[in-house]
Amino acid sequence: MAEPSESKRYISIDRLQSLHSSPPPSGLNVPFRNELQAFVASNKCHFAQDNVGNIYITHPGTDKSLSAIALTYPLDTSSSSPAHNAFTGAIHTFSELLQTRTKCEICLLGWSTPGNSSVGQDVWEDSYSLESAYEKYPELKNFDGCDDVSAFTCSALLEIIMDVKEKEKEKGSGGGVEVRGSALLGEKARGYLPANGTVSCGGGEGPRSSRCPVVRIRGEGAVGVGKGVVVEYSEYVAKLFENFD
Repeated sequence: MAEPSESKRYISIDRLQSLHSSPPPSGLNVPFRNELQAFVASNKCHFAQDNVGNIYITHPGTDKSLSAIALTYPLDTSSSSPAHNAFTGAIHTFSELLQTRTKCEICLLGWSTPGNSSVGQDVWEDSYSLESAYEKYPELKNFDGCDDVSAFTCSALLEIIMDVKEKEKEKGSGGGVEVRGSALLGEKARGYLPANGTVSCGGGEGPRSSRCPVVRIRGEGAVGVGKGVVVEYSEYVAKLFENFD
């Protein structure tokens, strides 16, 4: 009975990738956002939106007291390869982690990106006001009744930038992987890198966040490296809080 379930899940992912790569010319990618809810229902996850339209799809961890580790991607952006590769990496990593027990929740976090902006993440980071977001992007007012963006916390943010050709390769045949961002997350990645992989963290390299560690993992094999980082960092966070008890 497991095989039909697996087939249904991957068909859903293909559908999501198709919708993500064909956004409307402006505004929100409503067809894609709606399909995400169908994906949630078929995978027994939790769906939530904040008041700037960011979408949080969470798979429960074994310790409800710990904040989620998030795999991030742009929701409403153009069909450019970097944006699409970010969603491809995030959804495939999340899909693999659905079969893995972790202490922390795993979150597939889509940032609102109308007009190719970074407004969803900027409001989440508190570097841009909600009022300004509503003024510049009136379509975001549709989410005014949702929970406040400040209520959604994460233990870490991971950007998994996957070459779309990677999913056609055999497992273990991936090439170079580049890791940039938090030194802590970069160290977690080292044990999963291929021989020609590189870690360059600290000193202002890579993405930053004011709320939690963040790392960008790019290249062939990025999904495998990202999955390993999530599992190891989840154990790290759990042990860290155990020491506080």
